[in-house]
Amino acid sequence: MARENVEISIGDPSKFQTTIDSYLRELGIDCTGALDDAITEIGKEAVSRLQASSPTRQAKYGKSTGYARSWRFKKVKSRTGAIESKVYNEQGNLTHLLENGHPIISGGVKVGQARAFPHIEPVNQWVQSELPRKFAEKMKKN
Repeated sequence: MARENVEISIGDPSKFQTTIDSYLRELGIDCTGALDDAITEIGKEAVSRLQASSPTRQAKYGKSTGYARSWRFKKVKSRTGAIESKVYNEQGNLTHLLENGHPIISGGVKVGQARAFPHIEPVNQWVQSELPRKFAEKMKKN
């Protein structure tokens, strides 16, 4: 049964995903498992890449600070059935400062600029390019 007119609200990702899923099911294609697997694999790899590329600092007694080790991946299904995933750092207040740099203030006066350590954006770009490829690979296996 082919549909003639299709109206999709791109502004609502869960509605978009649900609509695409229903059209694919009509064609006899179930993509939910493939998408779930691809998101999980890419999310875990993103965490590994962020842990490897995040700046580290040795504490007073030679132990590495926890920022690089604090990257996590979380995946949940929303009430609509859409898969929502998030890669985040438990020390979230540092991510923007490290990624972009920040002014160094002493006594209310700017005395310098802390260097930026761009480590999130390269991984984000990798995820954006790799997820569609990984999803297509999983779909071919089905």
